[in-house]
Amino acid sequence: MKTDRRGFLTGMISAGAAPLLFPGCARGFLACRKVNVGVIGYGRIAHTMDVPGAQQFTERCVVTAVCDYDSVRAAYGKRVIEERYAKQGIVQHVKTYGDYREMLADPSIDAVLLCIPDHQHAIVATDCLLAGKHIYLQKPFAQTIQEG
Repeated sequence: MKTDRRGFLTGMISAGAAPLLFPGCARGFLACRKVNVGVIGYGRIAHTMDVPGAQQFTERCVVTAVCDYDSVRAAYGKRVIEERYAKQGIVQHVKTYGDYREMLADPSIDAVLLCIPDHQHAIVATDCLLAGKHIYLQKPFAQTIQEG
């Protein structure tokens, strides 16, 4: 089968325009829904950088869970996240967890912000990936070459 340049470009343009012409066919795709984000560790990095950064993109993602071994920090994170959403006119209920493995077992969570000390990055990130979650992790991923 021999295809000329004009036929190739026509085919590519028509294939790329299909979602625009028939938007109903794209409604079922996962890319069309918001990403539910969980936060592991609610300390300074989570409070000042990572969570506010995620909360800027309310049309793309929503923070739905906070996990911290310290129940006071988890409750504080829940309150702060809900208040920030309320200022934007969004009612969001945030779940709290004491163990990150419980949060990873929640099928409603799609991605995880890892806001934990550097020496815990590799093991927790690996657990998140094995649970099928996407991760956002600041460097370093691992402390040693063997961990990486």
